[in-house]
Amino acid sequence: MSDTVYEIIYRSHISEDMDRDAISDLMTKSILNNAASGITGCLLICDRCFFQILEGTEKKVKSLFNKIKDDHRHEGVDLISESTRFRLFDNWGMAFAADTPEELKKLIKSESLDQDDLDAIRTQTVRLIEA
Repeated sequence: MSDTVYEIIYRSHISEDMDRDAISDLMTKSILNNAASGITGCLLICDRCFFQILEGTEKKVKSLFNKIKDDHRHEGVDLISESTRFRLFDNWGMAFAADTPEELKKLIKSESLDQDDLDAIRTQTVRLIEA
């Protein structure tokens, strides 16, 4: 962990026209664009849902999140958390996990997430992508 950054966590439903190839293309472009913008984070896919943590400067993260809300590939974008914290994904322009373990899936799908739940998601996600 290094610097303090602005973080947004959101989840959304993957639109019906998104297949594996489209998701792969989205990831490739996201990695390049995020690196150029100084944004890091991770994207989890869980039963046709995106769950994403974005980190960077407040201005850039909010700008990206506004684009995501208007993106036809996402439906029902739900902002779960906004905070300032230490960067977790220093070395990841956009870490990605399509095979989310059941315990993590349950947390991600929970209707109400408290701070302990979010911390557990962060911890499990870092373990997952570093495995």
